[in-house]
Amino acid sequence: MPYINIKLSLIISIIATSASTFISIDSKAQIFNNSQNPLSVKWRQISANGFRIIYPSELEKEAQRMANTLGYIYPHVGASLRREKTAIPLLLQNRGVIANGFVQLAPKKSEFFTTPPQQFDSQDWLNNLAVHELRHIAQFDKLTGGKTHPFPEDVYFAWFGASLPLWFFEGDAVSIETALTKAGRGRQPSWIMPYRTNLLTSKNYSYSKINLGSSKDVTPGYYQYGYLNVSNIKKQFGKDIFDSVLTDIRHRPLRLYPFSNSLKKYTRSGTKKWFNQTTELLKTEWEKQASTLNTKNYASLNKPSKYATNYFLPIKLPEGKILALKQSKAETSHFVLIDAANKKEERLFGIAYQEQPWFSYANNTITWDEIRYDARYRQRSYSVICTYNLVTKKLTSLTNKTRLFSPSLSPDAKKIIAVQIDLSNQSNLVELDAATGNTLRTLPNPENLILQTPSYDAAGNLITYISVSEKGKALWITNGVA
Repeated sequence: MPYINIKLSLIISIIATSASTFISIDSKAQIFNNSQNPLSVKWRQISANGFRIIYPSELEKEAQRMANTLGYIYPHVGASLRREKTAIPLLLQNRGVIANGFVQLAPKKSEFFTTPPQQFDSQDWLNNLAVHELRHIAQFDKLTGGKTHPFPEDVYFAWFGASLPLWFFEGDAVSIETALTKAGRGRQPSWIMPYRTNLLTSKNYSYSKINLGSSKDVTPGYYQYGYLNVSNIKKQFGKDIFDSVLTDIRHRPLRLYPFSNSLKKYTRSGTKKWFNQTTELLKTEWEKQASTLNTKNYASLNKPSKYATNYFLPIKLPEGKILALKQSKAETSHFVLIDAANKKEERLFGIAYQEQPWFSYANNTITWDEIRYDARYRQRSYSVICTYNLVTKKLTSLTNKTRLFSPSLSPDAKKIIAVQIDLSNQSNLVELDAATGNTLRTLPNPENLILQTPSYDAAGNLITYISVSEKGKALWITNGVA
């Protein structure tokens, strides 16, 4: 029987009374998502090892794979929190084109958005997602005892948000995905780069700024900080340290800063002290590493920005100007031309939301993909291909209601190669007519590898692309003939 003493019952009563006093009269009893799927979706379910997997019929193969995977890996994912079993509904969502996943309480459930991203890890998307999200399930189960009762879940969810830092939740999950797989974000230098760059350039931002972010400066975020800090704590006190911390929080919740106080009880340092220790350790290690490298500085091609800004995928045009996709927190994404001689910047036009920054240029033409949402069924979204001619200034939405990603132009700008992912998660390369958007051919992918970022060679005869599987990433070259 889970440990719920009189003190915890009193806490629930106090929080519930306070919540009913201050929340809106229009409040809901549960956390409700009003984004709907189309009514035409045919749902099925599988129950296995405590997981009730609910999925669209097109995902039968993926659902069966997850049913076999989740029960096997959960004891490993939850081992350091002493969680071997769980019970939770898991919803597989395939109508959207944005890769994601989450776990929540009130009601207790998890959702996996199955369309794989174009720039991610060196392993299968759903397998990686399963390890990460199952760790969140283990975290919740550790703190709640694994029971699912709607009213306490509301209180638990509010309590977690108020008392436990996000850097722990996400950092712990990333540390597990990195430790238990052959990939994981913790192994990606580009993912850690913002943190490393800040420390090596003496930008010693505060605990709050790193965790909450900034509009003015580039900050790493609570995922990166959390992974590095959690890993440091586990390295010094063992992989089971957070089992002790979370157990203490569950048994003694009625106090200020329960996470920091419990962490201090078992490690002699609270959250702020650990922030300082980890920051100093990382700075020392990275400075030592940097001292052994022969690096070269290059002149910046753009003027300094007032707000945190990125210039993605810069391309030097024949006339010498630089074409780039500019993103910042001060304005929407847009294309710019930069005069390298005087750093003068010309805004071309804005584009819609992209999951990953991407475009291709050839022969005065730009192509890119954009996200489009269904106005009625918000769980359904599309990835469409657009083009823009720098000479005629004509912008074209080349496709409509498609699931096409990472388009690249042939050298003569007459063809486009892109990744297509259907509702069953089958991934293929498709070649399109750049003038009409019509499909010219589909390249076979019998192993159903996850395909990413295709491109033509300089002559336009060969196609290069990246594949992802549990064996890792691979670079391919093909002429498109089976």
